[in-house]
Amino acid sequence: MADSGRVRVGVIGCGDISASHLEGYRSDGRATVVAVADSMRSAADRRAGEFGVSSVYSSYREMLEQEELDAISVCTPPPSHREITESAAARGLHVLCEKPLATRVADGESMVATARRSSVILMTAFCQRFFEHVIAARELIRAGALGEVHQFRFRRGEKTSYEQSWIGDPDRGGGLFWESGAHSVDMFRFLVGEIAAVFATGATRAQDVKGADTIAMLLEGESGEIGMVEQSWSSPDSENRIEIHGELGAIVIDHNSGRTRISDPNGTRWLETDEKRIDRFRREVAHFLECVQGNSVPVVTGEDGVEAMRAIEAAVRSARNGTREPLRR
Repeated sequence: MADSGRVRVGVIGCGDISASHLEGYRSDGRATVVAVADSMRSAADRRAGEFGVSSVYSSYREMLEQEELDAISVCTPPPSHREITESAAARGLHVLCEKPLATRVADGESMVATARRSSVILMTAFCQRFFEHVIAARELIRAGALGEVHQFRFRRGEKTSYEQSWIGDPDRGGGLFWESGAHSVDMFRFLVGEIAAVFATGATRAQDVKGADTIAMLLEGESGEIGMVEQSWSSPDSENRIEIHGELGAIVIDHNSGRTRISDPNGTRWLETDEKRIDRFRREVAHFLECVQGNSVPVVTGEDGVEAMRAIEAAVRSARNGTREPLRR
């Protein structure tokens, strides 16, 4: 690190999600973004202007060769994640990589192995783990407030068109299963436990995209828990919530209102949260910087990214074949 002790960061990929990473670094006094890179130079120039970054590259390899960095954020489409992550890790750089970690489990496993050999941090950017009410729910569940957990539900719907974007195209690393489904299976793992099998279905209801714009997944936990995931890009005015039900009560996280309802043997109460005060992306970046500086251990790892990919690969097989799919470990 530089003499100032600030973490020197490069951001690779300057699409929409990069703004959340850049804002996170800008708002945290422990980091300096010294360079951005994007194969579309105009996108890199735009982000550099917005966030006051002095060095701009159209080649991430050139950036890695020329800049003195401690860490990078990978904000490119998923097919490029393995190549970029392994190139950076081989140079001793810590990596915060957007989800999904890669487009194949084998690639994710290789990324994890490379980071381990290089003794660097590989953190999967599962930003939903950093919602204030998700953190509180996990603590309550671990403390036994719900007793034995029985059921999980994740509902997320929105009206957003991805007809002209790689995000809507599974052949380019997108698709609803991979792009949004990855969050839902990670939430099951984070709040409930490991996934043993998946049954899934998907349909294209309103958008001209190659993949589904509406999906459902039934998750079977290793300890017998049951999870239901419902997601859509073509559902305006939808609920956006997580429910965890146990033998002693329930926790309902309402993302639309920012409120969390907790029912337990002591009665029902509401936990008020303020997502806008410190949003999940700032918490995510702050945690990454704490880990880079050696002051914390990652609460989300490359291995977590791989496990989410196993579940999504199983879901895609299930939706294609109409079968219950055990996870392949």
